[in-house]
Amino acid sequence: NAGIEHVLTFGQHAKAEFRLADYESTPNGSTIWAIINGETSELHIGAAGRHIAENAMAALGTVAVTGADLDRAFAALGTLEAVKGRGQRHRLSVGDGSFLLIDESYNANPASMRAAIALLAAAEVRGSGRRVAVLGDMLEMGEFAAEVHEDLSGPILSAGIEHVWLAGESMAALRDALPESVHVAWFPTTAELNEFVLKWVQPGDVVMIKSSLGVGFGKIV
Repeated sequence: NAGIEHVLTFGQHAKAEFRLADYESTPNGSTIWAIINGETSELHIGAAGRHIAENAMAALGTVAVTGADLDRAFAALGTLEAVKGRGQRHRLSVGDGSFLLIDESYNANPASMRAAIALLAAAEVRGSGRRVAVLGDMLEMGEFAAEVHEDLSGPILSAGIEHVWLAGESMAALRDALPESVHVAWFPTTAELNEFVLKWVQPGDVVMIKSSLGVGFGKIV
């Protein structure tokens, strides 16, 4: 009805014009195999996460359609870095070692929560370190708030995350949905969770922090 005559697709589907054929997480980003104009190219992306790779396919598709330089686009993706609140990583000292902080504190919705949980699952711990998900409320969910928070239990269990530290009224639904096999800590406020995180983070841990911006998890970061 809008009169659009050309629609091109990107993603992992076999029929996508710009296809993410394969994805492999690396310590400092990812390696992807991209099929563009029928040709497969292997390239490195400097920021981690399958969701980043999927977005990269949209960008590469735009480059291809406009006739711009794909090689330059490949090189640019290799220098891509996650930004503050959206996957930026920090290695910080604690005790006699260090831990990895993944800062996803800028925003949160059900889809981005799942992407961040997958990012945490793919991160490498050191020694006896743990993968810890520090999660706060997803705001503006309305009547679906309890349901969408409870539904995060599935991705957490599938990812094998055994330590989940929570704050916020809606996150109480996730607390109640997780089995006893998961070590759960829940607090009503960000300030109380902040005190707990600072006390219990350990050397070797990977700690991923994510919530809606209004919850204030930037203070924990």
